[in-house]
Amino acid sequence: MRNPPWLMPCCLVPCLVWLMSSLASAGSGSLSRLPPPGTLNTSGVQMLVDSRWVDANGYRPVRVEIFPLKSPAPADRQFRVVVKPQSYMGSSRDAVSQIVELEQGALSAKASIPVPQDLPWHSIIIEVYEDGQLHDDLSGDPLNWPRGNYWNWNEATPCILAVDSRAPKLGERESLLQVYQGQSESAAKKLYDEKLPDIRNLIRRFPDNQFTGQFVPEEESRKTYVLKIFDELKDTVKSDYLHPAELPERWIELSSFDLIIFSLQDLTDLAKQRPKTLRAIADWVRAGQTLIVYNTGKEFKDLAQLEEVLQLPPRPSAETAKFRGWREPHKRNRGDELRTLMSDGRYNRRAYTMPTPVATQGATTEEPGGSVDKNWAFVIRPAGLGNVMAFADDPFPGNKRDWNWALNSLPGDSWNPTQRTGSSQQQRNEDFWNFLIPGIGQAPVLSFLVFITLFVVIIGPVNYYVLQARRRLYMLLVTVPVGAFLVTLGLFVYAMFTDGLGVKSRVRSYTALDQRAGVAATTSRQAYYASMAPSRGLMFQDDTVVLPFLHEPTFRNGQRSMHRAVSWSEHEQQLRSGYLSSRTLSQLLVTKSAATTAALKIGVAKGDKLTVTNNLETKVDYLLVKDEDGTYFVGKNVKPGEAELTKIDPDAASTELGRRLNEFRPAFPDGYDENLHDTNIDLFSFGSRYYNRWGNSQTSQAQSLLERNLVRFANLSRQPLEPKSYVALAATNPFVPMGTTTRQYGSLHVIEGNY
Repeated sequence: MRNPPWLMPCCLVPCLVWLMSSLASAGSGSLSRLPPPGTLNTSGVQMLVDSRWVDANGYRPVRVEIFPLKSPAPADRQFRVVVKPQSYMGSSRDAVSQIVELEQGALSAKASIPVPQDLPWHSIIIEVYEDGQLHDDLSGDPLNWPRGNYWNWNEATPCILAVDSRAPKLGERESLLQVYQGQSESAAKKLYDEKLPDIRNLIRRFPDNQFTGQFVPEEESRKTYVLKIFDELKDTVKSDYLHPAELPERWIELSSFDLIIFSLQDLTDLAKQRPKTLRAIADWVRAGQTLIVYNTGKEFKDLAQLEEVLQLPPRPSAETAKFRGWREPHKRNRGDELRTLMSDGRYNRRAYTMPTPVATQGATTEEPGGSVDKNWAFVIRPAGLGNVMAFADDPFPGNKRDWNWALNSLPGDSWNPTQRTGSSQQQRNEDFWNFLIPGIGQAPVLSFLVFITLFVVIIGPVNYYVLQARRRLYMLLVTVPVGAFLVTLGLFVYAMFTDGLGVKSRVRSYTALDQRAGVAATTSRQAYYASMAPSRGLMFQDDTVVLPFLHEPTFRNGQRSMHRAVSWSEHEQQLRSGYLSSRTLSQLLVTKSAATTAALKIGVAKGDKLTVTNNLETKVDYLLVKDEDGTYFVGKNVKPGEAELTKIDPDAASTELGRRLNEFRPAFPDGYDENLHDTNIDLFSFGSRYYNRWGNSQTSQAQSLLERNLVRFANLSRQPLEPKSYVALAATNPFVPMGTTTRQYGSLHVIEGNY
């Protein structure tokens, strides 16, 4: 078979990389070689560092590959690679490290280091250690890349990834773009001339794109050369196109993305060729994000195939329901503006109002009353905490009304990352203080009054009388400060022992457990208080995303208030600092998606009784089951093992569930005033808030994926459970990962399962 004409130039790209110290091809990041040209190699190895990715909140994979100068490697060597990202608001001083082992006889060693990110980067600093010694030739100077369109960067804008097997890989794309920009379109077409879905109208729907509001007509889109699309993506730091071979195998390395776009054919091929990557995609969806799949056949005839690929159990009555029970969007909302972007009055208009489009050749502004393609049909179904949106046909390019309709159809506006998490990594989180640990970390007012009263009496008249009787009043100069020191020390020691020496916590979680597929996804809000922070920090597995939840994430100048140190092992992340401090309330938003064998085995109802076997690995305080016939059964204090449930009226069950949920509702302490955090000096802040550089994404936990799922159970008559499902309330939950050994107070864990 004759090789395509573009194959030879693309094969030369890896060789050209070695001749360049830095090569940028995505909106953010670079492919760099260490040591850089002109530097003496004293380490005996060379290293490629690939930081090309998007700029968004989440875990950003930094890929490294180490090559021995004498190949294959003559002996085992172990390197500790430290990544220090640099943001546009100054050095973050974060340090994320991982051990990379180069085995004897190996040609190279590869590793992917997930680095927490919450700001656009402009460079990274790499430090490489071996046996505790720094390799100067591989370390030091920042690895820079050209700036993308970071000025309008907004954390509330969704991060979008399109995946297509026809797309060039990142290195090939850079080579093609150089030909396209330096020579001509016709020269580039001789090397590459594929037709890919045009995602520009989707990404132009948001304010951080340089062409915001300038929508491409369908006719022009069909004529557009694909490299023109890639040229735009090069400067759009929250959107990208990837070849399936470049996708990671851990879902947390996809956590930066809010929307991922696949054709059904590519998704099916991925399941056969790279099953680990397909599993990462499925876990990513279950963790709360949205997967868009197109070309699912006329009248969505291939939905069953899509469910099989993603291991999604059929919806109730799938064989008889229209579109297998997938939800159709409400057509009456087709002309609505995009919620949480423009129409929500709580948000700062300056951050979200679209600029007036500039007339350019071939660009049009889509008016609210414009036409919509009648064939632009889609359906939605939940998948764990997330959603899958299926299009019967190819929806691209679409127009403003099309994409508004699709995004508004997602439950809870979950396309918006700040809405989904209910938090901001840039702006103040006003509801931080409504989730205190009961009785922990509060000032011991009564004890203080007792101590200070005794101090005043003893150090005053008693001390004076005793010293005067002994004719040593000059000793007041000693007894008063010593007494004050002892009382202060006593107050400190008393408070420390009152709070305890261990770590205490409060957790609020929701878990979606699909027993049929053997998978569980959980999202939780965790509050920690430690009299003495654990020396090793917090430990989580590599299937868990951890986001700090801070009252003030940044200072007035825009720099982050916490500096993090993270160490990665093979399957574990150690949060060594920046997440938990001694005698300080710390909060985290934790999401996990993984396989599980835990389950609730349901028997057959006999009259008003139903036998169940609790294999959820925890005692359930309140258990409500809806069987196949739609009958509700309830049980209380259901311990592991077999138990018997009793039939209950749905209204009574709803009332009881609502009462129990209300007992654990987050609430501000008495007398708390949110305005006490504002001072006159805030008027003179000239940081990111003043300039609105990172958007004014004010959010609350009430909007979060966690709270939206919990509130559903307060009214079963309006939102009843599905047949063959259950909800369990517990004080602890084995699905919820905790960073350290801790004792929980006032926690609420809700598990919703299907069997």
